[in-house]
Amino acid sequence: MKPVEHQADPDPLQEFLLRGNRAARLLSEHVNDGTGRCSVCSQGGQAGHVRWPCQLATAAQRAAERLAQ
Repeated sequence: MKPVEHQADPDPLQEFLLRGNRAARLLSEHVNDGTGRCSVCSQGGQAGHVRWPCQLATAAQRAAERLAQ
């Protein structure tokens, strides 16, 4: 019996970021605040705790690179 080839399921976050220029928007907002922290994620209850690049900036960068291919 021939093995079934499985393709990786698309990452839902990547698919979401690829629509409507969302990746570019996140990349413009989630930037280094000058202290190595994310300027957006470091607000509120997590103030000063989220290192840059944050998870959203990283995901947005991957989506932007995918768009550029």
